Amino acid sequence: MFTIKNKVCVIVVLLLSFAGYGQVGINNPSPSATLEITAKKTGGSRPEGVIYTRLPGDSLRKADQKGVYGRNQDGVMTFVTAAASPVNRVGQTIDIDARGYYYYDFPANKWIKVYGSASTSATVNILNCTGGTKTGALTNGVAASDVSFRIPYTGGNGGNYPAQTITSAGVTGLTAALPAGTLGSSGNLDFTVSGTPSGTGTASFDLIFGGKTCTFTMDVGAPATVTRLNCSGITQTAQVYHNETPTAQIVVPYSGGNVGETYPRQDLFAFQEPRGGSYSIALSAMRHAGTITSSSGNIIYHLNNGGVGAGNYKFTISYGGQSCEYTLKVIRR
Repeated sequence: MFTIKNKVCVIVVLLLSFAGYGQVGINNPSPSATLEITAKKTGGSRPEGVIYTRLPGDSLRKADQKGVYGRNQDGVMTFVTAAASPVNRVGQTIDIDARGYYYYDFPANKWIKVYGSASTSATVNILNCTGGTKTGALTNGVAASDVSFRIPYTGGNGGNYPAQTITSAGVTGLTAALPAGTLGSSGNLDFTVSGTPSGTGTASFDLIFGGKTCTFTMDVGAPATVTRLNCSGITQTAQVYHNETPTAQIVVPYSGGNVGETYPRQDLFAFQEPRGGSYSIALSAMRHAGTITSSSGNIIYHLNNGGVGAGNYKFTISYGGQSCEYTLKVIRR
């Protein structure tokens, strides 16, 4: 029977051994380092190894808040049984995002993951493509610009997920890209759409994420067309002044639009010929992507830079297969 007295004797022997030789061996009479542990059985009949302290990441965050780990704990190692909650990934526990071995680094003042430790795979309870939203419009034959969609999720486990890309089905030629990230308990996945649609119809993106699947669809329209741009009727909503940021919009009337069809974002640049004879970009204007909702109406361009000198700036406007020019005058107050 192994009594308390026996245990004390073993501890005393180990301490005396360490004091005399500076090295301790467990199941090893001739240790080759300060501490060497040798497996007692090698045939697989019993578990062998060293079990480090096991703590969840949130416990280490509490220790950080209490100032437990500092200079004297530099190099201490522990096994993290669960990633720190997203709200607790700050301070010393900012990088505890998965199960695995971590050591405390005093100069960095944080826990550092031991290379090769496993990452927590991202999982969700619900991936809600039905509740997804989109930004921008897709037009057949026109490269996607400022087009994206957002998919809500719930029941996230706080795990990490890698970047992924998804190619479109139905209408091909498009790619949806999701950057790498970390899940919260609920949130959104934001995909950026690039490429040029191969036709009109529906582009489908089959999502596989966090153990769930769903399909998000986006309509691809035919290019918007109009029979006329009323160039003589173009107006601007405010005066633009020398060396001031403009607030004006350029309003372009049209008629004969094909209702229901889409148009992409468009950026316009106005040039002024300086006295030196060379041209330089001075003013720019942007038209948001959209859909023609009426056979006649207005297209709006937003001026989006300023601080230009006084003078005349000429825009070449193209929309729906028609084009015209508009000269905007910048004056001094």
